[in-house]
Amino acid sequence: MMIGIVKNEVRYVLINHAFEDWKRIMSNGLTAKQAREDIERDYKLMEREKIVLRNMILEDLETKVG
Repeated sequence: MMIGIVKNEVRYVLINHAFEDWKRIMSNGLTAKQAREDIERDYKLMEREKIVLRNMILEDLETKVG
């Protein structure tokens, strides 16, 4: 049971790193979509992790717009 908890925490940290990298890539001039696609490819995220990352990105974009 403990291994599953540790694995989930590691994946959570990985998603947070991916999100921070997405913000960094965005600041270098890529579009949100291009940056997201690069991150998803580089981090080899699972489908549910992609959904979490996309939600984080969407929330970030919404706070910047309005």
